[in-house]
Amino acid sequence: MQTTQFMKDERNIENGGDVGENSGLKSEAEIPLEAGSKGTPAPVAPQPSTSATPPASKRQRAEDSNRNWFWKLMGANRPPRCEEKRTAFAKGFQKLWVAGTMGAFFAAFVRCLPVHLKQRAWPPDPKYTIDLFVRYGYLLWLLFYFLVSNVGIDDKDYKPNRWDIIYDVGQSAFSLAAAFFLGFVVPDQTYKLGAYAITNGVICAICFVARWWFRTRPGAQQGINRLRTAGGLISLFSLVFALVVRAVSGEPQTWVFMTFAGLLLVLVFILCAYFRIRLDVVRS
Repeated sequence: MQTTQFMKDERNIENGGDVGENSGLKSEAEIPLEAGSKGTPAPVAPQPSTSATPPASKRQRAEDSNRNWFWKLMGANRPPRCEEKRTAFAKGFQKLWVAGTMGAFFAAFVRCLPVHLKQRAWPPDPKYTIDLFVRYGYLLWLLFYFLVSNVGIDDKDYKPNRWDIIYDVGQSAFSLAAAFFLGFVVPDQTYKLGAYAITNGVICAICFVARWWFRTRPGAQQGINRLRTAGGLISLFSLVFALVVRAVSGEPQTWVFMTFAGLLLVLVFILCAYFRIRLDVVRS
């Protein structure tokens, strides 16, 4: 019997079995550690949680408090932002604002045209006639510019932000101011070369601001950016030309208005090319 037990212990040792179970020896895990011994693990300090969110700012807490107060007054929970409806509202506001600006230009054109037709005479005054035609040309240029700028607002991939709306409101306000100085808001009110300077300044600002603002937009076209640059340079030259002539001669001559007519034709060509790209190519 002792020989059989000894052979079983040897087989357990060779097979990696539990020695302590058969031989009566205890493993190190079973030996209790004495108090204060070197094997006692040192206490570990608790680590701060890394998932804790930083405290909200005073402004954010005030806004949340006001919103919670409002929705508590309404007797409902504060709903999440509906981006789809907000985008639809922004697009509707843009279309309404641009349509209102176009309506103001068209109303000025229709109201002033019969008055000026009654002033026709023979032989015509070349300086007055060319001046009047150039003023109407600038008014129609602004009208058709806002017509083509409205193209693409209903595209699904177009999502306006607050700066797009500010840009539309700003260019509309300055364009209406240009129409006023051109003499189409108050009848028989002319500002001579000051009207040309202000109008070309507005066109220059529209071109260069659009060139800067839309340069990084998805789908921006290099051709449109070049047209904006060209339009800004032509209008800037016209602005400087109007200021120089006004400072030097005071009363403009016929050749001055003919020069403005030629520069306006260049702007018309640029606007036609802009039409072509905006209608047949993707929105910039």
